[in-house]
Amino acid sequence: MATSLMARPVPATRSRPAVAAFETATGVEALSSFDRMGLSDDVLRGIYGHGFDKPSAIQQRAVVPIVQGRDVIAQAQSGTGKTSTFALASCQIVDTSTRDVQVLILSPTSDLASQTERVVLAIGYYRNVLAHACVGGKSMGEDIRKLETDEMLSRGFKDQIYDVYRFLPPELQVVLVSVTFPTKILEMTGRFMTDPIGIVVKRDELMLERVDQYMVPVEREDWKFYTLCDLYDNCPISQGVVFCNTKRKVEWLAEKDA
Repeated sequence: MATSLMARPVPATRSRPAVAAFETATGVEALSSFDRMGLSDDVLRGIYGHGFDKPSAIQQRAVVPIVQGRDVIAQAQSGTGKTSTFALASCQIVDTSTRDVQVLILSPTSDLASQTERVVLAIGYYRNVLAHACVGGKSMGEDIRKLETDEMLSRGFKDQIYDVYRFLPPELQVVLVSVTFPTKILEMTGRFMTDPIGIVVKRDELMLERVDQYMVPVEREDWKFYTLCDLYDNCPISQGVVFCNTKRKVEWLAEKDA
């Protein structure tokens, strides 16, 4: 039985598509520990070795249904562990005694595809899980050699999910993971998903443990840089990420910090 896990966030368009609203299916349990998910010892070693100590809200709800073979439509905010959700589920369900392609993960960007490959390899290290990212700008021959198949690669990936599924066996497990789902996407899932479980993690359900949040009002734009310098001078910040609202401002800040 071939298994396909698909991650496809909604691409940006000029006109905003209609976004569908759906709720978490009844009976979906939130498990607060990876140890309660029935994962193998090797997968657990990979999870903890990768730095995870407690599952996020989406991981608590989505991992077990995926491992159980259910089709899943999971929605959660950015940065909540969606990639690692289907990555660790993939590491659990694959049969490492065969080198056949068992999981196909579609990502909207090459960066996300490469990130997913790294997460799968890290979590699946102790199970000897193999992963390969097929992205543009790389040798197609190498992709074919790694995957031991050439039917899909020879024709290239299409932008639409349904075009891909026409070339895959009908006995599939499908997982869609995104921040939002346009109505047209959800309508299309009926063509290739079987009684999918809906899982929604709303913003107010997210828990930022051990994270304190502060707001520093700044009256003038040109005071922001000096305020930021004061924070770094007076607070024990060993690492940090600074977000700006324009590319030009990011470049300006990088030059100032240099």
